Amino acid sequence: MASESLLTYVPLVRALATPAPARRLVLASSTQTPTQRLLDKWGGYCQALFRELLEESPRDLARLVANRGLRVSRLTYAAEILGDAKDSRLVKKALLPLLKHESPIVREGAILGLARHLDEEVRGALEDVAANDQSETIRRSASETLTD
Repeated sequence: MASESLLTYVPLVRALATPAPARRLVLASSTQTPTQRLLDKWGGYCQALFRELLEESPRDLARLVANRGLRVSRLTYAAEILGDAKDSRLVKKALLPLLKHESPIVREGAILGLARHLDEEVRGALEDVAANDQSETIRRSASETLTD
C-alpha cells in the first residue's frame, strides 16, 4: 500500500523539483486536456489554437464547435479549420447543425469546413442551403461549394 501511494505522488514530486518557470508546465501537462493546455499556451481562443488542436485532438475541436460556446467569429474560424480533419463523420456531426445557425458567418464557416467532405448527405444539406437560406451570400457560397 505504501508503494502504491508513493507512485501517486511521483509526478507531483518531480513537478515540485522542477524550477519555478517550468513547474507550471509540468503540473499542467499531467492534468489538463489538450484544449486547456492550448488555452494556457495561446492565452485564449484563436486560429492558431484551433489549428494546433486539430493536429493534437480533432475530437476536442469538434466538441468545442458542437458545444457552440465560442463567440460567433471564433466559431466561424473553428468550423472552417475543423473541415481540415480527415474524419468525415466527425466533421459532419459537428458542422451540419451549424448550417442552421442564426449567424450567417457561422453558416459560411460550416460551408467552408464541409467543402472537403462532400458526400451525398453534405451535398443534400448544401443544396437545401443554396435554395433556402435567408442570406443571398450564404446561398451563393453553398452553390459555389457544390459546383467547385
